[in-house]
Amino acid sequence: MKIVRVVTQHFIKHFTILLWGGFIYYLIELAWRGRSHPSMFLVGGLCLVIVGGINNYIPWKMNMWLQLLIGTGVITVVEFIAGVIINLWMNLNVWDYSNLPLEIKL
Repeated sequence: MKIVRVVTQHFIKHFTILLWGGFIYYLIELAWRGRSHPSMFLVGGLCLVIVGGINNYIPWKMNMWLQLLIGTGVITVVEFIAGVIINLWMNLNVWDYSNLPLEIKL
């Protein structure tokens, strides 16, 4: 029964972090662009769960700049994967970067 309690506590913790990350991300998009998409709630929440857990996998004494670079890389990868799935595979056209330099066409 102890394992069930521990798993439940971890689930609640990570689910709460996901909800806060999604909520904050969604609000930032609303403030910046004036609109958002429900899929961005999940992307923002997932980013916060992963970035928030970085110190569970790397030493606390790691240089802050290196942690920032790792977090930036994680967010970039999550956003890219979300873009491929949401915009290219599902054709939801949530955002369009076709007029920007270095845009990737898959």
